[in-house]
Order: sequence, then structure tokens, then C-alpha cells
Amino acid sequence: FAKFFSALAFAVAQATWPLLLKDRFGFEDVQLGLILAVAGVIGAVSQAFLFGFLERRLGRHLTVGTSVFFMGSSTLVIPKTAETSLALHLLAAGIFAVGFACASPGFHALGVYYCDRSHQGWAQGSLVSARNAALVFGPTFFGWLYTKSQSAPYYTAAGACGLSLCALALAAVVGERYEENEKGSPEGKMLGGEVA
Repeated sequence: FAKFFSALAFAVAQATWPLLLKDRFGFEDVQLGLILAVAGVIGAVSQAFLFGFLERRLGRHLTVGTSVFFMGSSTLVIPKTAETSLALHLLAAGIFAVGFACASPGFHALGVYYCDRSHQGWAQGSLVSARNAALVFGPTFFGWLYTKSQSAPYYTAAGACGLSLCALALAAVVGERYEENEKGSPEGKMLGGEVA
């Protein structure tokens, strides 16, 4: 569920951010293409350099949780900055891009970590399915919300990030218990447990 809600929050950027830039700042098609390309580069650089650093420093759960927190926080600010300053708006959108870029591989790292070899395919497939479901439902839902209020999709995305954080917290507790139970079992070798 955590992956679904974070991907749902990402869908707000796909569905409404170009519209918001056009409506609030008068961006034309070429400008929109360039700004979306820059957001993609920010995401790629974040995954290449920042994600590994954060995972080594913070650990798996905290890296994903922090990333989702930054996604949610920035979606709360994006509508307000669209009313005041393009520079602040782009800064908030950049933080959102970094958050999603670090959260996305983090979910897969967690899925791999907590599954034995026989369930790896199922875990990765479930994560991809959750993302795909969110990316099918999200743009339609957020596009409809945007017609009601330009701010509503972003506040809803922040709520989705909150739900993702709740699911991550639950997964951390359950995962910790799973790890404790698996140490010492033959399957526990994958988690670093000692096998008798």
C-alpha cells in the first residue's frame, strides 16, 4: 500500500503540474517540455548519487520514509508558491522530484530485503503492479480534481503521502519482527542471521 500511495502522489505531477505552470505562469509548450526534462534530470541524478548515500546513512526504512515525507511536504507548498513566486515553486517541485526519485528504488530495496528467494518475483511484481494501478487511476482522478480546484490535487497527494508513511511505519514494525523471527532459521541467512 505504501508504494501505491506514493505513486498516486507522483501522478499529481503528471496530471496537473504542466497545467498549473501554464495557468499560473503562462508557460508555453516548449517551456513545459524543458522544465519537465529538467525535473527528469533532477530525478535521475538523485537516484544515481543521493539514494545510495541516504540508504547507507539512514537505512532502508528511514530513507524511504524521509523521501515520501519530502514528497508530501512539497505538495503542500506547491499550490501556495504557484501564487507567489516561480523560483519558490520550482524549488518545491524540485524537492518533490528528489523525494520521488529516492523513494521509488527504496521500495524495491525493501521488497527484496524482506523476501526470501522464492518470493522475490512476487514482491517485485506486486510493487510494479501497485505503481501501475496508481498511474492508471491517479492522472484521471487528479485531472478531475484540478477542474474543481487547482490546489485540491496537491493537498490530496499530500494525504496520499501521509497514508504511505503510515503503511511504511507498519511495514517497519512487521519487518523488524520478521527479521527477529528469521534470524537463526535456514532462511534467515538472507537477513544476516546465523544458521546452526
